[in-house]
Amino acid sequence: MKILLIILSVLIVFSCKDGIQQSKKEVQNTEAFCPEPNPELEPTQIEFSGISEISDVQTTSLKVSWEHKEGIHQYHVIRIEKIGRQRKRTIVATVSAPDSEKVITGLVPNTEYSFMIRAIDNEGFIDSNTRKLSATTLDWPNFANLKSLYFNGAQSLNLSASNIFDNSGRISFSLWFKTATQPTTDSRLITFHRGDLNAGAALSVAVQDDLIKFLYADSSKTLRTVAVKANYADNNWHNIIVTYNNTAFGFYLDGQLIQMATDTFSGFGSFPLSIASYSGIQKGFVGNIDEVAIFNAPLGTPDVTAIYNGGSADDLTTLPSQSSLVTWLRNGDNVNDSETQVEDNQGTNHAGTLNITSSSYQASAP
Repeated sequence: MKILLIILSVLIVFSCKDGIQQSKKEVQNTEAFCPEPNPELEPTQIEFSGISEISDVQTTSLKVSWEHKEGIHQYHVIRIEKIGRQRKRTIVATVSAPDSEKVITGLVPNTEYSFMIRAIDNEGFIDSNTRKLSATTLDWPNFANLKSLYFNGAQSLNLSASNIFDNSGRISFSLWFKTATQPTTDSRLITFHRGDLNAGAALSVAVQDDLIKFLYADSSKTLRTVAVKANYADNNWHNIIVTYNNTAFGFYLDGQLIQMATDTFSGFGSFPLSIASYSGIQKGFVGNIDEVAIFNAPLGTPDVTAIYNGGSADDLTTLPSQSSLVTWLRNGDNVNDSETQVEDNQGTNHAGTLNITSSSYQASAP
C-alpha cells in the first residue's frame, strides 16, 4: 500500500511538470490539477491576535478592545449570534487604526453576545484569527435617578426633526425642571417647531416672570398662549406634562391638570426639537432639566400620576402607557451620556449638545 501511494505521488509531480512543459493549451488543461496559489486569498502577514477584552458591560452597551498593530489600516467589529443551529456574523462597526476600542450600543438587557475583531492591513489583506469573546449585558436595575443637566442660558440639546414625533396630532411629553430665578424674558424649556426656524414654534413650554406659559400653533398657524401663575422659581423640582388627543390640550404641573384648551393643532415641521431654548441659544433657560420623555399618544390621569410619583421621578417603563414611550432622555443617568450626546434610553433619537461640558451634569435630580 505504501509503495502504491509513493508511485501515485511521483506520477502527480511528473504530471504537473509535464503540464508546465507542454503547449499553452495543455497547460490550461492541467491547471485544474495543479493550481497556482491565489495571492488575494492569502491572509495578512501581520500577526494580529484579535479581540482582547470586553469591558464596561451595561444594560444596553459594552466595550470591545484589542491591541493595535502597526501596518493595520482598519478593524472590523463582528457580532456573532446563534440562531437555531446556525451562527450569524454581522459587522457592527468599522474602526480606523490606530483606535483600538469601540463601544457597542443598542443591545438588549440580560442577553449574551459574542464578538470577534478582524484586521485589514494597509495592502487590503485581512487577518484570519478566530478568537472570540462573550459577555452578557446587565439586567435592568432598580430605577435610580442621580443626575440632571444644568443649562446656563447659552446651552441646549437638539434632537431630530420635530415632525418625527407627530402621530397624527396625538402626542404627550413630560420633563422635570428646577430653577432659582424668574427670567424677565421668554425662557424656553422645550420647543417643537412647525417648519424651518422662521416658521415658528408648534408646541412649547416657557417660563417668564411668575408665569409658566404653554404655547401652541393652531391649524391656521396662529400661536396661542396659555399662561398660568406659579411659584416655580423656588429651587425645587417641578414636573411639566403636556398632552394632545387631536381635540384638546391638557397642561399639567406637578401631577395636577392646571389648564385645558380645546383647539386645532398645526402639527410639527422639519426643524429640530430643542430643549432648554427656542433654538440653539435663543431664549435660553437657566436651571436644571431632567427626565425628558416623549410619547406618541395622549397620556391619561394614571400615567400623569405615576410620572409625578409624589414629586420623585420613577421608571417610565412601568407606566400604563409605556408602549407609547418613544424617546426618554435621562440627562446624565445613561452611561453613554457625554459632552457631545445625550443617549435616548428608549429608542435612537439621541440628542446632540450645544456648549454642554462635563460640569453641566450635576448630582441633582427629582
